[in-house]
Amino acid sequence: MEEEESNAPQKDISSLVIASTSHNVNSTYNLYIERNRIINGNKVIKVDNSNYALPNDGQGLNVQSLQHSLLKHAWRSNFSSPIHEALKTGGLKVLDVGCGHGAWLLDMCKDYPLCDFVGLDISPVFPSTSSLSPNLSNLAFIQSNALDGLPFKDNTFDFVHQRLWLNALNVRQWEPAIRELKRVCKVGGWLELLETDVVYHNEGINTRNLRASHVCRQIPHFLKSDGSFDEVNKTECDIPLGSWNGKFGELAMKIIYEGYKVIYPELKPIMEVNEEEYEEILNKFVKEANELKTYYKAFRYFCHKFR
Repeated sequence: MEEEESNAPQKDISSLVIASTSHNVNSTYNLYIERNRIINGNKVIKVDNSNYALPNDGQGLNVQSLQHSLLKHAWRSNFSSPIHEALKTGGLKVLDVGCGHGAWLLDMCKDYPLCDFVGLDISPVFPSTSSLSPNLSNLAFIQSNALDGLPFKDNTFDFVHQRLWLNALNVRQWEPAIRELKRVCKVGGWLELLETDVVYHNEGINTRNLRASHVCRQIPHFLKSDGSFDEVNKTECDIPLGSWNGKFGELAMKIIYEGYKVIYPELKPIMEVNEEEYEEILNKFVKEANELKTYYKAFRYFCHKFR
C-alpha cells in the first residue's frame, strides 16, 4: 500500500525526540487532538488544559498571518537574539513552539538554509508540502500540546523561539511552560519570547487581559528562576491601533478587529450581548482608538543559557 503523504515537510528529526514519546514527528494528522469543535463555521482547537480559542482555519489563520507581518515590520527583524552570524554559518537546530501556520519558520528557513528548523503546535495547520515552493527540506513539524511537555531531549536546540501565548495559558501554566523551553535549549544557546501587554476595556476581555498583562511582566523572573540563563534582555515596540498612524496602525487594528470577530461565540455568554451589539462595541472601539491615538506595547525577551 502506498504511504499517505504527510502534510508536513519530511525532515527526519527522529534523533531529536525523546525515545519514549508516542509522537510521529513527521505527520501532522496521526497525532492526538483531544477534541475539535466548530464555532461560526471555523474549526477551533480546544484542549482541556489549554485556553487557546482562535480558530485554526479560515479567519483564524488570516489573523496569524497578519500578526507575523506586523511584528516583523515593527522590529524590522524576526528575532532579537544575537545569533544572526551563527545562523548564517549553519548547523544550528531551531525550535518554534506554538508555530501556528508557520509564517515565522518559513521566513527563517529561507533566510538560513544551512540550519534545521522544527515547528511544534497543538493545531494541524502547518502548510502542506505541496504548497511550499521551493520544498524546504530543512523544516519539520510536530503536532503536540506543549503543556504536556516538549517531546525532545534536554539541551537539543541552539535557538528556542515562542510568541503570543498570553491568551493560550493561564497564570499557573506559564512557569512550567517556560521551564520546558529552557530544558530543551542547549547550553550556549538562546531562548526568545515575544508577548504583548494588550488590555481591552469591556467586561469579558478586560478581566482576561489584565491577568495576562501581569503574567507578561513575570516572564523575566520565570526565565531566570533556575540560574541557568544570563541576564534577560528586553526590547519593546509601541503598536499603534488605527488609521491615525497610517497603514501600520490600520494593519494593527485589523488584526485586533478580526480576532475579536472570530471569537465572538466564546465571548457571547460572558458579555451577554447579541451579534449586532457586539459589532457596535467593536466599531466604537475603532472610533475611540483613532480619537485617543491608542496603542499597546509588544516585548521581546531573550537570554543566553550558560549552564
